[in-house]
Amino acid sequence: MRNLGKFFDNKHFARGFSRSGEFTINEAQILENYGRTMQGLFEGNLTPEDDDEKEFITAFQQEGEEGIVNKYVQCWKKYLNKTQRKRTL
Repeated sequence: MRNLGKFFDNKHFARGFSRSGEFTINEAQILENYGRTMQGLFEGNLTPEDDDEKEFITAFQQEGEEGIVNKYVQCWKKYLNKTQRKRTL
């Protein structure tokens, strides 16, 4: 997975990922270092360049299936879970 620079989400985690208490130290480092890449791949703005990136895209295309789950996929799913609003009726 390539590093496109530090990833920040000041809207949801103004004090940073590591200080939020929502992510482990390792997860916070993954988000900070590879979050821009994961966001670009998830939104379709980047094309995969290595096996990790291809697995990342494949995991989200096979959402309902027991697919490939690596540390990047797990971390991004956790990030999405924490940042996307859940609608209640």
